[in-house]
Amino acid sequence: MKTFDMDSDTKQMLQEISATFGVKNEIIKEVWEYTIFTVLLKIAENPDKRQQINIPFLGHMLLKDNGIKQDENNNTYRDIEPLVALSENFKNLYVKACRGQFDELSEYLEENYIKPVLDEIK
Repeated sequence: MKTFDMDSDTKQMLQEISATFGVKNEIIKEVWEYTIFTVLLKIAENPDKRQQINIPFLGHMLLKDNGIKQDENNNTYRDIEPLVALSENFKNLYVKACRGQFDELSEYLEENYIKPVLDEIK
């Protein structure tokens, strides 16, 4: 049974992360799947409660269940509305990126990822 499908954007992101960190695609995929799986288990434990989901570094998402609806073809579906609250830090980084201010992000990438890899090569 294939529970977690990946679109082409997700596959590309996995490849980029794998290349950047030298970690196999499958390991990264398993971490993401486990994260989603644990969120779904938490929801299953208390399905009637509104669930706030923490998205690391991004913020929080609340899933609002608007009940059963019908589309134009009379197919029924459950209408789930995501309500997203971005963290202040992410909002600030987003604004900087939109303005082309990449100094902070470049410095972070260099200090936390590029430099440690180069140090290991030496």
